[in-house]
Amino acid sequence: MNASQINCVLCGSDECRLLNSESCLNCCAAGLSEKKQRKLKSALARLMQEAPVETVTSLYTDEHCRFCKGEGKNSTECYAKLDLAKDDPDGDWTMPLSGKKRLSVKGAGMLLPIQMSCCKSCRTKFRVIEFLPTVMALLLVAVGLVVVTSDSVHEALYAVGAWAPFMAFALTVIIAVLFDSLLRYALMKVFSKTTIMHYTDDPVIAEFLSKGWVPVNGERDGRMKLVFSKQLRTTGVYSNACVHAEPIPPLFEETYRPSQDEPTSDNEQ
Repeated sequence: MNASQINCVLCGSDECRLLNSESCLNCCAAGLSEKKQRKLKSALARLMQEAPVETVTSLYTDEHCRFCKGEGKNSTECYAKLDLAKDDPDGDWTMPLSGKKRLSVKGAGMLLPIQMSCCKSCRTKFRVIEFLPTVMALLLVAVGLVVVTSDSVHEALYAVGAWAPFMAFALTVIIAVLFDSLLRYALMKVFSKTTIMHYTDDPVIAEFLSKGWVPVNGERDGRMKLVFSKQLRTTGVYSNACVHAEPIPPLFEETYRPSQDEPTSDNEQ
């Protein structure tokens, strides 16, 4: 598409600032019809009412980790990301994710991408809780399988009955699952003393939850489900540049003119 052919309803507006595309040609609204652009603009306006830009960007503009508890908080070294969702009364709109990527889901409601300042220590704790119990449980199952299939143990179990080896392995799996849950609970209890682990522990996230927003991935034993990155998103709704970006100026000389069926002011008439 030639830049001179772009005639976007959103261009230069607050909704354009929220989208924060690199250029009009890379914006998700560029390929939409005028009707869909107006629909998208209305949806973004509702999103900004539900989640003000200043509130969302405050989660990742802090120089200190938002997950550290106490006064001695570590400096920001990475960013934690999660998505919140909420029912939309209109329930039929196109959610811009980043650039030209769009998620069109009828009746799905609003999607709010969250980024939060984090330090390496807190990131490590989240990853330990996520992976260590699972790895240990799998090792326990593997050891149980090796023991059950060994000649001496297998013969002893088979002497009891043909079902005995299978029951012994099933018991090992059950023990591994219980071990996974207990270890995860113990780690949560220890790490929660110095790190925010639950959605409701962060005041901003707690406020969103109280207004009907819910984590897209859901809660796992009450803790946050996060994805970590060293860099912030630079494009898309509520991205890093939203803090300082100016509305993208129109790339066309002729400004938008309403169609004949749209009301106009007396001056324009």
